[in-house]
Amino acid sequence: MSQYNKVYMSKVFSFTPDYAVVINAKEIIKGGTGYGLNNKLSKQVENVCLDYDLYRIKYKGYLVKLDTNGTNPEILEKLLVEKLVGYVVMDIKAPFYKYELLVGTKVDIDKIKDSIKIIKSSNIDYEFRTTACKELLSEEDILEIA
Repeated sequence: MSQYNKVYMSKVFSFTPDYAVVINAKEIIKGGTGYGLNNKLSKQVENVCLDYDLYRIKYKGYLVKLDTNGTNPEILEKLLVEKLVGYVVMDIKAPFYKYELLVGTKVDIDKIKDSIKIIKSSNIDYEFRTTACKELLSEEDILEIA
């Protein structure tokens, strides 16, 4: 059996079982939302392969709806190209000029814009939504988002 120095394991869903084969490695690093929201792997590792459970769900004939905040257009595009989702819902939090203020963290607006373009140019059903809170968004803001 081969001995590895380091093995990365990633999964999207917590219900996805861990890889069943015994892995002979000095270090196993687990990441992705399936292992908890704070368990993140490097971008190079995360973007290599999607959660294999998505393929199993697809081939069983289930439709998959994806809810996204649009911050990872690369994964979104991969999911759409591989036809692993049948419906996408993207939350648009605020007009672009007000995004970071409302979400309370640094946001790459170009990634949000790229995700919008990817979704609009896809051949699947989609919707864009926002939570309208009158204390945070004005009527003009809502019109700007639309």
